[in-house]
Amino acid sequence: MKILFLQDHMDSGGAARAAGRYAVALEREGHHVILAAGDRQRGSEDFIVSGKPPRGWKRILEYIMPPKYRAHRRVLRARRSWRRVLQECAPDMVWIHNIHGAFKWGWGAELVEEACRHGQVLWTLHDMWPLGSGHYYFSDEQLPFEYPQSPLGKLPEEVAGKRLILTTPSIWLKQLIESQCGNHISVRLPYFLDTDVFQPAYREQMRRHLGLKKDDFLFLSAAENLNDPRKGISFLCEAWKKMGDWISKNNVSLGLLGRNGHHFECPSSRIFSYGNQQNEADVASYMAASDLFIHPSSADNFPLVLEESQACGTPVMAFQVGGVSEVFENNETGFLIKSRDTKSLMDSIINVVKNREMLLKMRTRARENIKLKHKKSVFFDQWQEALIKIKEKDIIK
Repeated sequence: MKILFLQDHMDSGGAARAAGRYAVALEREGHHVILAAGDRQRGSEDFIVSGKPPRGWKRILEYIMPPKYRAHRRVLRARRSWRRVLQECAPDMVWIHNIHGAFKWGWGAELVEEACRHGQVLWTLHDMWPLGSGHYYFSDEQLPFEYPQSPLGKLPEEVAGKRLILTTPSIWLKQLIESQCGNHISVRLPYFLDTDVFQPAYREQMRRHLGLKKDDFLFLSAAENLNDPRKGISFLCEAWKKMGDWISKNNVSLGLLGRNGHHFECPSSRIFSYGNQQNEADVASYMAASDLFIHPSSADNFPLVLEESQACGTPVMAFQVGGVSEVFENNETGFLIKSRDTKSLMDSIINVVKNREMLLKMRTRARENIKLKHKKSVFFDQWQEALIKIKEKDIIK
């Protein structure tokens, strides 16, 4: 099967990495995956779909036009570009991922509609934005009011209702979809993870590289952009500094992976930035070297980093938001904090350090659970189940 992937970019962020994992899994099963992105990234994309203004005098002419007219022309150009890609590629299926970051290129629901007119379309919702007014996440109470004006709500039913199926990695988001999108089929399709890449093999070597002694305790947190308020890194660092003397007395450190880590680095409070690691094997080494991975996000769907950490044999800690509770087993492979406040976070951190023996047992359990969950055959079986559900609804002829 020839499958065309559409996403705004290929090289950063959890959704982009998750989409890449799906592509790897499908190619291993023998499918032909083609990548279309919003602008030239690193040469990984096969097609560029862009509604950027033209060059030269045409660009100057368009610049003096009213903003609404400029935006309209950008949408038209992106749609024409997308039509050419669909005609040239002639895919059996279009799989759409994160496209909200490409609004500046004229992207939107128009591209989804165009794909639906061409043929079968899968759209994976990595967060809530297609259900609302463009926010990544918002309250469940807002959903009935925002959905009619959302990208999904605006799609013509005669096109999308017959050709579009929605997938999500979490049960939580699938239930939200079903509460509003009655005319769409929704399927839970978990992410794919290569446990040969994310593994605990280099734990001891990496700990020596970081200068950690046997009794030192390392917490790790990561985000593509550590300054993103939703990721909660600022919240975590503020709580960390309040523990002051306890941190130094127990030889506990906090490591940060991602962009803008220098904004939070504070050696006196044992907070260290490890930079933005692009290589997955390097990310896995930092995760394996850590004793616990903290994910302080205030809103999330199905955080890929929590599965990656467990695959490296490192238990996790996170707040009970969105679909986070589905990613690990509380008190078995991680710790779920029900109340998102500073005291609860500080108490949880202290309790973990006091119970190191329990944490050692969790390391083996976390690794084994993820290996079982992400066996190569498991994803392929789930993919086939999704295709069967589609065929049952006569979407694929």
